[in-house]
Amino acid sequence: MENDRFDYKGRVFPKYKIIEKDGEEFVVFTDEWKEHTEELRLRHFLSRSGVGEVPQYGLATYVGEDKFNNIPKLIKYCDEFKEKFHKVNLYFWSEINSTQKSTCAKDLIVRLAKQGIPCYFVLMDELLSQLMRAERDEEAEARVRQWQYAPFLVLDECFTKGQVTIFSSGYQKAFLNTFLKSRLEQNKLATCFTSNTPIEKIKDVWGDSLQSLVNRNIPTPMFFDDTISVSRFRNSDIWR
Repeated sequence: MENDRFDYKGRVFPKYKIIEKDGEEFVVFTDEWKEHTEELRLRHFLSRSGVGEVPQYGLATYVGEDKFNNIPKLIKYCDEFKEKFHKVNLYFWSEINSTQKSTCAKDLIVRLAKQGIPCYFVLMDELLSQLMRAERDEEAEARVRQWQYAPFLVLDECFTKGQVTIFSSGYQKAFLNTFLKSRLEQNKLATCFTSNTPIEKIKDVWGDSLQSLVNRNIPTPMFFDDTISVSRFRNSDIWR
């Protein structure tokens, strides 16, 4: 049959194989087909979660010394998420960009998604935008509810001036405070923040209430200081 074979990693494989057991023959999926369909499922999940594609870098490919021993802790966090860490929040921060905070956070989602755990990745600026629209827009309300009740949520680029748009009136702060209280304290759902702002300085822009809320719900902030700069193009390819 035409559909019995498929292209995968530059080769053609069969979808099925026949095995014999106790004198009977059974048709089963090949390992290559199962691996391929699992990859497709993961890609579909990541496109819906906000991650997009499997990140090029992550916990297994972390670049640097990791002198604070973050990576083994995060691998353990994923491996034991269902049993032990499903209520534990994370705060990744560094004073500069490109220290692998977001890529590691995305890798958490990849690892948890493989366990069938619903996860989402969203910029805090986008969250604020959707929170304000949700009162009058059903689509925004549905999106916010997904983020609010997901077992694991990554909030990227949090609390940093220049990365999050804040009205001079501070109108959005109440929306964010309500959203985070629901996730962190009422429903106790695991949330990972990435930021260039240490928790003790959140109040400088966001006020004491939000700083206190985050501070009392983060066991230990994780500091990232291994910078990485990766060009998307090889120099030889740019001018072709």
